[in-house]
Amino acid sequence: MLGDAIIEFYNIGLIESTQSDPAFAAGLEIQAGYLQGRFEPGAGLTIDLGVRYEDATQRVDPVEVFAVPTNSATSTFLANDYWLPAATVTWEITDSLQARLNASKTIARPQFRELIFQTYFDPETNRQFNGNPSLVDSRLTNAEARLEYYFGRGNRVSLAGFYKDIDRPIEVFSSFSDNDQISGFANAPKATLYGAEFEAQATIPTMDWGGWFENKQIVAVANYTFTKSELKVSAADIARVFPFADQPATNFFRDGVPLTGQSDHIANLQLGLENQDTLQQFTLLMSYASERVTSRGTAALPDIIENPGLKVDFVYRQALDLFGQEFELKAEARNIFGRDNFEYQTNGTNRIEINTYEVGQSFSLSVSTEF
Repeated sequence: MLGDAIIEFYNIGLIESTQSDPAFAAGLEIQAGYLQGRFEPGAGLTIDLGVRYEDATQRVDPVEVFAVPTNSATSTFLANDYWLPAATVTWEITDSLQARLNASKTIARPQFRELIFQTYFDPETNRQFNGNPSLVDSRLTNAEARLEYYFGRGNRVSLAGFYKDIDRPIEVFSSFSDNDQISGFANAPKATLYGAEFEAQATIPTMDWGGWFENKQIVAVANYTFTKSELKVSAADIARVFPFADQPATNFFRDGVPLTGQSDHIANLQLGLENQDTLQQFTLLMSYASERVTSRGTAALPDIIENPGLKVDFVYRQALDLFGQEFELKAEARNIFGRDNFEYQTNGTNRIEINTYEVGQSFSLSVSTEF
């Protein structure tokens, strides 16, 4: 539809909104190895120790596509090597109860499109983003303590506490041009994150019910996570956001605020009825997330907050045998109660809707030969 002949014949005018860097080439190469050892110093006690070494190069380069050069000529080349140790201590207190301690170091790399100075539209968040060639890897130190109790096949309860120390986490910030919201990425100086998680799963056979329930079982899975996160920003910290010069990190981040995308409370409940002899599942899914920051506000503006709320889905899967061929029928009803998307800014007194729109319910039906 946009071939040369059609454009010329109809005299179509085209505007390139990402003229600075309309295309890019990117690559990531990782050379790695790891060493792991397991020790059993006593009955029921296991220690796993390991370390991973990796040498990685990541680069993103703008590609010139116009006769007159217009790109930013800004490339990103990240060359790093890491030693990433990990240790896990598992204590089998009884045949059905065990405790686990874990500590590790990990990294998080920026995505390719986060590293190119190009404006792109993200359909999932319904907003425009600009990449930042000055981004660097984030480094994480992780710790977790978990207690697990198993009571019968398919039944378990676990309780865990966790902590993360993050060096240079990648945060989203937003600025406004007229009524258009443009979001970008920058490394915050530091952050901490801690919390607790509870999870339970119970399987209840229904064979005693007789009739249609004779070969089925009820599966219930529930989990709840409480998380508290906090950015660490001082007056001496700097932020690098292309194409601007280095500037105080306080221009983008405030000390003590939570990380973007992090809800304090997340809960999920899954109720299912399964056939134990063949593929037949009825599953009700309920998920809840409390308010969370989706983007930092710049120029002393409040952060942009999202209120995900409660969403309810239903999924049905059924095996079919048609003409000697096995098929899977799958029906999905998503967002049954029509929970909409709510994003806003507030100063405690006034509230401005930023990215609020109707999501609506959806229903899909599919048949496949792979299951």
